[in-house]
Amino acid sequence: MLTIDAWLRQNGARFQHELEILARAYFGISKAEFICESDQSITPNLKNYLSDALVKLKRGTPLAYLLGYKEFWSLEFQVNRNVLIPRPETELIIEKSIELANDGDSVLELGTGSGAIAIALAKERPDLSITATDISIQALEVARENARKHKCKITLEHSDWFESVSGTWNLILSNPPYIAENDPHLDFLAMEPRVALVSGPTGFEALDVLIENAHNHLKPCGHLIIEHGIGQAQEIKKKLASHHFTEISSHKDLANINRIVTAQQVSPEYG
Repeated sequence: MLTIDAWLRQNGARFQHELEILARAYFGISKAEFICESDQSITPNLKNYLSDALVKLKRGTPLAYLLGYKEFWSLEFQVNRNVLIPRPETELIIEKSIELANDGDSVLELGTGSGAIAIALAKERPDLSITATDISIQALEVARENARKHKCKITLEHSDWFESVSGTWNLILSNPPYIAENDPHLDFLAMEPRVALVSGPTGFEALDVLIENAHNHLKPCGHLIIEHGIGQAQEIKKKLASHHFTEISSHKDLANINRIVTAQQVSPEYG
């Protein structure tokens, strides 16, 4: 009798952990429950399911796409290949948003993808009025499903950055594509939507759009929060200063890497 555990040890190789997670998801059971089940005979259906998953994992398909979900801010978000997989370091945007937002503030998130940032913030701060946009209709469909799942009241709009956005906001957030188009790290991200990773040759193209246009969409003394890549913080801070932002600060993620920059719109009396 070939048990589930034996099959995983024989076939899993470097993906044994991922295959175990998929097997638990297949049964809908916890890790502790799976330990008790793993000495059972593996069924043909489970063997086929795991064998197919192993082929996809070897091709570079992220585990989150095979599961169909990813945890972010202790919430489960539906994901597919139309959206970037939420990363733990992006949770820093939520932390700073909670810190900077006053009661009843209006918030605009640009490039929402799965909706993870906007929805997590809405769960923490239901007093906020949150609008989230994306250029991808398919991504907005995923975000809409996630908002429905988590019973969040957020407004979702189709827009290419600020193109279709009207009005002004107390807080503007974004995790834009900031990877240069020739960056070798893209090889490890090939399955994720390129539009969410790359906006041009240098990696600053989307960042520049945000920095150059945010002041037209921020209320007096409003804040801008932008995630960025390794080594981009100083250049972003210079550009923000040249566009008359103040209170410009870098913030490190749990890996001690500069991950986001926050800045404040200059108040009218100093503008």
